[in-house]
Amino acid sequence: MRNKIIHLICLIGLVFCASACHHHDDDDPVAPNSRTVLIYIAGENSLSSFINKDIAEIEEGVKKINPKTDHLLIYIDDHSQPRLIHMSTDKKGNATQDVIETYTEHNSVDPTIMRQIIDQAFKAYPAGSYGIVFWSHGEAWIPAPSTRSEKKILAANEQKLEWWGSDTMSNSYMNITDMANALKSTKHLAFLFFDACYMLNIETAYELRNVGDYLVSCPTEIPGPGAPYQDVVPALFDKTENVGKSIANAYYTYYKALYNNGIRISNDNWTGGVSMGTIKLNELENLAAQTAKIISANIKDGEVIDYSDIFCYDNRKPNLYYHDFKEFMEKLTNRNGDYMTWKSAFDKAMIYWVTTPANYSSSIKSMFDIDSNAGGLPIYIPRQFQEQEIKNYFHTLAWYSAAGWNKTGW
Repeated sequence: MRNKIIHLICLIGLVFCASACHHHDDDDPVAPNSRTVLIYIAGENSLSSFINKDIAEIEEGVKKINPKTDHLLIYIDDHSQPRLIHMSTDKKGNATQDVIETYTEHNSVDPTIMRQIIDQAFKAYPAGSYGIVFWSHGEAWIPAPSTRSEKKILAANEQKLEWWGSDTMSNSYMNITDMANALKSTKHLAFLFFDACYMLNIETAYELRNVGDYLVSCPTEIPGPGAPYQDVVPALFDKTENVGKSIANAYYTYYKALYNNGIRISNDNWTGGVSMGTIKLNELENLAAQTAKIISANIKDGEVIDYSDIFCYDNRKPNLYYHDFKEFMEKLTNRNGDYMTWKSAFDKAMIYWVTTPANYSSSIKSMFDIDSNAGGLPIYIPRQFQEQEIKNYFHTLAWYSAAGWNKTGW
């Protein structure tokens, strides 16, 4: 009798396994509803003092996610040993940090290093989807200063330019084209979120269009304290198609509540507002095609382009790089039928854009109004006095040809 009972139990077990194993697969790290997010902190620079505060915010945020399906990893390169950690919670709901690996001193903005870190992180915690947060300084698509004359940079911008990420120990920066190459062989990303200044612009987004679904960032300078990770971390694990909006909205909502037109502003009381936006990357090729029709038809033979009445997101003098894309297209077309077709493509790509009435700029050390007609997405408008190295680099961007600039004499 005992043997028969054992046999019956075994049969029941097999039947249960056949029906339940698939459910178990849904709960393991490679289930479709799981996600691994890497926060990549290139912080061996003037921002290093913000890292510990952000880690404390992340500890609060991680308490709001599911430790069974949601895996948050943080790579930190500050002024101590670079390290990769896994942030989670214990059975009591307390935040925990497990060191996956420490590294010898290296250059966090070297494309090979970045690719290795990302691959290691995603291999350690395979998931149904992936996302990356890029934490550092930012200067959009502008080429890194290591390739250019420091004298020219200072003359043109009154300060040192920094592309995304700076590593002062290596005196290195990462160009947008190098980042695109570093990411193209990694897992496809549900989102790229840049917690860095000036990273929401059409040239950067177009270069990265094939590596992820959404790009989230700020078209101007971000607040001094950066992302409020206690609110942003849960948004990083939104498994729906709204994830790009969720991240931008979590960032914006926090600073909107504090907004007071910059009165008594400090890094501990950021009353200076913020602008945030989200781009749907798979809509950019259509937007480029519509843009090319307008640009190639309206700009000829390197003619001077008047951008004086187009809103600029960059308050450094002179205003070199980040003018409003929508207003530029309006000016070229006088809002004709071509513009309406373009605007339809733009709206499908620029799916979310929110801003406080004004933002604080450290460049001018004061607030500046955001144009109510602006579309939230900057574009580079070539001009005669731009240094040649900038122009040459612009020609290497995928956007240059896709948007028709190669037919304008610029």
